[in-house]
Amino acid sequence: MLRVLFLLLIIFLPADYASAQNFAKNKNNLAISAPEKSLKIGEKLAYSLEILGIPVGKITLDTLSLEKINGRDCYHITARIFPNSYFIKFYDIEYKVDTYLDKVTFTTRRFIKMRRYRKNLTTTDIDFSQKQIGLNDLKDLKVNQQAQDILSALYNLRLKDIEENRTYTLDIFYSEKDWNFTFQIGKPQLKAIRKKGILSVFEVVIKSGLNRQILGEEGITVILSADAKRIPLEFKFGTGMGTIKGRFIDTPKNE
Repeated sequence: MLRVLFLLLIIFLPADYASAQNFAKNKNNLAISAPEKSLKIGEKLAYSLEILGIPVGKITLDTLSLEKINGRDCYHITARIFPNSYFIKFYDIEYKVDTYLDKVTFTTRRFIKMRRYRKNLTTTDIDFSQKQIGLNDLKDLKVNQQAQDILSALYNLRLKDIEENRTYTLDIFYSEKDWNFTFQIGKPQLKAIRKKGILSVFEVVIKSGLNRQILGEEGITVILSADAKRIPLEFKFGTGMGTIKGRFIDTPKNE
């Protein structure tokens, strides 16, 4: 009887729990897996957004399609950031960002950002294949063609070969200027992820001279799965409003 009960428990245990047991058994052999060198078209990721532990909104990341930008095959990736039905009463703002990530070099080819605050809409459109861009009628700006935007940098991190306890650098174009970012890669470890179980993950601490403007003194900390998919599971950074956290929810349904 006990043997039958044991077998039933094994069959009906949630997958995350079974995985946790397997990870626990092999915790001394954890490693950051080599990445998949391509993105899955149709991948959808959703995150809850919290300030001081209070839910305030949502972030979605969609890998929409493979498109040609100036003759180069590029992944079209869209991010949307929007408040929930309660927080929108106090802060009615929404962002939609489109990046076109080169399939081979993992660099940005084009970047479009739309920001809506109440009824006002502003748009930024940057062609990274040009050595100079005109953001308005008053000035042209030089662009490093190997630079990233902030969204494409996240996907660059998912796709590139990295090693634990190493620091990597990327140039990121933001607010009409190139910024040098450092990415400090931590050791893989077991971590309890809310509603996902115990997973093998690694931490990345991101810092730059931009910290004082938008990221907070401590920069951004991102937790990624240590498997080949490198799914971002959590992130946090400090602001004047307090610590902002994002937590992976699931693959959302079509909206």
